[in-house]
Amino acid sequence: MDPVVYFQLLTRETDILKDRIKEVPIRWFKSPDSKVSLIKDSLQMLKDLVKIRFRKV
Repeated sequence: MDPVVYFQLLTRETDILKDRIKEVPIRWFKSPDSKVSLIKDSLQMLKDLVKIRFRKV
């Protein structure tokens, strides 16, 4: 689930949509062109999550 949507749902006073969220399986395809940098991308994700957390939703 997208972290922004999840955080918004958790912080709302009314949890109307919370009961409707379900996890569903996906098909994962490994792409040789896909590149992820463990350090760089992890730090960027942390930075984004901190922004989401302290932003007024």
